[in-house]
Amino acid sequence: MKTLAQRTVIAAWCAMLLASLLPNIIGQEVFGQALPWLWIKSGLLAALLVAGFVLPWLKPLRPFVFILLLILAANYLFTSLMGNAAWWPAWLGAGAPFSGQMLGIQLQRLAVTLVVLAAL
Repeated sequence: MKTLAQRTVIAAWCAMLLASLLPNIIGQEVFGQALPWLWIKSGLLAALLVAGFVLPWLKPLRPFVFILLLILAANYLFTSLMGNAAWWPAWLGAGAPFSGQMLGIQLQRLAVTLVVLAAL
């Protein structure tokens, strides 16, 4: 029988692996297709967050799971929605494609970082 601390550590590792790119890589390489992992990951992490209110050994993981959900949401917001907006490439300038793309990527990463820092 595992202790409560061991269960918590195992659940934390499972949450971290779930939120990482590992499911995306396995889905792409094994099944040959990209599954809607953002929604699958978000749903499972939300279920884990709700379970943290019910199961006492998951209570210490609630802030960790919340931050993981926040990272997924901010990443989706800034890379998918804002990065695919029509005004985004025009705002970055089309004169130097590489520098414009690199600036855009770094600005999106900075925005995600600022959201996470604000939450912390």
